[in-house]
Amino acid sequence: MTTAVLTFSQIKAQVAAVHKRNSHEQVIGIQAPGRWTGERQKRDGRDRYIIEQCDSPLAMRIALRDNTEGDAIKVLITGLDERELGEDILLRLAKRRLFTIDPWQLVKARFQARTVDPRVSQQAWIADYLLEADSVPSAPGGFLDAETVWAVLLERQLGLSGDRPDLLALLKWSTEETHVERLRAAPVPFRQAMTDWFIQYLGPVAKLLIDCLRRPGSEVLPVGLAAGVVFNQDLGGRLDKAAGKMEERYLGGETPDTVLIERWCSAATEVVSLQLADDPRKRRALLK
Repeated sequence: MTTAVLTFSQIKAQVAAVHKRNSHEQVIGIQAPGRWTGERQKRDGRDRYIIEQCDSPLAMRIALRDNTEGDAIKVLITGLDERELGEDILLRLAKRRLFTIDPWQLVKARFQARTVDPRVSQQAWIADYLLEADSVPSAPGGFLDAETVWAVLLERQLGLSGDRPDLLALLKWSTEETHVERLRAAPVPFRQAMTDWFIQYLGPVAKLLIDCLRRPGSEVLPVGLAAGVVFNQDLGGRLDKAAGKMEERYLGGETPDTVLIERWCSAATEVVSLQLADDPRKRRALLK
C-alpha cells in the first residue's frame, strides 16, 4: 500500500484554516502517515514557512527550542500520536493538538462550503488540485457543486474559462497551441475526468474532439471543417480515400458517426465566421 504524499498546498491550506480562527498561531503540528521530503524553508508571498519532520518527541522539542527563525510559521510534521507527546510539547502547539490533513475538509474551508457535490468528492486528486489554485470563489449557498469545481480546474490546468462546458468555447480555446500542449501534458486522471465531464454536457462529440486534440499535429477546428466535407454523405463515397486518411491520422482509425461530424463541423464554422471574425490573421493560419 502506498503512503499518501504530503504536499505544500495541503500544509498551507491547513495553516490557513488554523489562522482563520487565530491568526497569531505560529507553531502548528500536523500528524501525517507520510514523511515531509520537501524543502525545510518555503515561501508563499509574504509568508515564510519552516517545515520540520519530527519522528520523535525529542525531535519536536529540538524544533520548538529553535527560536532563530523570526516570524516564520513553524510546522511540525510527525507520525506520532498526541498521546505520545508530553504536555510541554502540546502547550506550544496551536490548539494544543496535532491536526490531521483531510484534503476535502481543507477544500470546504477554502470555498466556505459546508458540503461538496458527490460528483467530485469521490476523487481525492481533485481536492489537491483545488488546494493548489491561486484563488477560488465562495461556494454558493455553502454547497460546492461540480460546476464550480470544474470551472476552477479547467481555468487553472488548461486556461479554459467558463462555468459550463461549451463546444464553441472548446474549439476557440484549441486555436492556441499552448493550451493544447497543457492538455497533452495533463495527468491521465485529469484528462479522463475532464473528458467525462464534457461528455455529460456535450455528448460523445466531446470525446471525439478531445481524443483528436491529444494526437500530435491535430488541430480540431480545421479538422472539423475538413471532416464536414470529407464525410458528407451527399458525395456518395467519392472522398472515401480522403476519409480513410483522416480516420487514420486524426480519428484513431475509426469511422465517426456522421451526426457527430456534422455537429463538429457546424460548431467549427460558427467559430471561424463569428468568434474569429476580429482576428483575420488567425483565421488565415487555421484555414491555410
